[in-house]
Amino acid sequence: RDRGRSAVGGHPLAVRRVLFAVGAAVLAAALAPAAHAKETGVDQKVAAVKALLDARAKAEMAHDRDAFARTLDPKAPDAFRNAQLAGFDNLATLPVVGITYEANVALGGDLSRGATKSEYGDAAVFIPETVRRMRFAFDGERPWLDDMWWTYVERGGKWYIGGDDDLVDVGLESAVSMWDRGPVVMVQTAHVALIAHPNDRPRAEALIGLAEQALVTLNGRWNLPWTGTLVGFLPESPDELTELIQATVDVSKFVAFVSYGIDGETFEPSAPRLFVQDRNLSRYPTAAQIETLVHEFVHAAGSQFAGSYTPSWVHEGLADWVAVGPTNRFPRGSGSGQTAPRDDQFGAGSQGQIVQAYRDSRSLIASLGRIGGPKAPYDFFKALGDQRVRPGARAY
Repeated sequence: RDRGRSAVGGHPLAVRRVLFAVGAAVLAAALAPAAHAKETGVDQKVAAVKALLDARAKAEMAHDRDAFARTLDPKAPDAFRNAQLAGFDNLATLPVVGITYEANVALGGDLSRGATKSEYGDAAVFIPETVRRMRFAFDGERPWLDDMWWTYVERGGKWYIGGDDDLVDVGLESAVSMWDRGPVVMVQTAHVALIAHPNDRPRAEALIGLAEQALVTLNGRWNLPWTGTLVGFLPESPDELTELIQATVDVSKFVAFVSYGIDGETFEPSAPRLFVQDRNLSRYPTAAQIETLVHEFVHAAGSQFAGSYTPSWVHEGLADWVAVGPTNRFPRGSGSGQTAPRDDQFGAGSQGQIVQAYRDSRSLIASLGRIGGPKAPYDFFKALGDQRVRPGARAY
């Protein structure tokens, strides 16, 4: 179960996407005590924290800085408070249409035991999983999901947000957004909104022009319904990109990613996001940049049909097949494996091995298109995703 980022598609220098899952909730369940949901006082803590989170969301939507500041622990270190307030100020410049937060103990429980620092003194602390759902206008009804591992602190009968890094040592890191790292601007066309830091605005404006061209290509080929809009990010460096997507791969091998999550309650996918690794993408000729964006738009358009058991080779093969041209044959090349590539082969290994995994996947999807007809790859992709939950592993 992953309520944060569960699927990320990336395009390495000559290839596209890596799929990986952040098993945060699995680790959380292992750390939590048995019968955590029945612990004395947990329900009361959840209710109190819900009121706090509702106040935070209301302050963010109203751009009420004072009300937002009142949700922060008054005894928190200045560095934490200042970072939170700076993030609030930067987010206020963006056209957010909805924010909600949920403190959840159903799976992980309260992780505060033995995991917190001494800085909170004698105050009661509480660390559930906190899920942020955020929507921009281009997202439609599907929000973007982020996992936060905030420490809630009780002082004088009131609860506050007191920290965000007490579980880093056990691999649970709160999501970081571009507005947490500095001022941001949004540039947009009719279909694409791209968030960048102010110094990168000229490049962002150029990229959304290329994105519109990519959408023309996609819409002439894509066979399934989709919203036709996408929100993306242009990080200032590979290091920032690594932090934003909590990458488990070397992003220097890639040029673009699309990321979305699976809601642990509904098993429905979140809104997708595009992330550009522009240190590499900008080196490509214009036609190759547009092709890359078509590939990433396939991941975005397909996100609502993807399921937990859709293998990476199907994601990647379909995206490449559409991007490069579904009328091409793409026969098997030298070095092709005897079976479909495993998920790990899209992010691990040498550059050549990763490229081979993408080429094999594209060849498989192209073969399906020749045998079953041009609709067959889309029908196959949709059928695999129709079952959100089923017994057996992905191989089954």
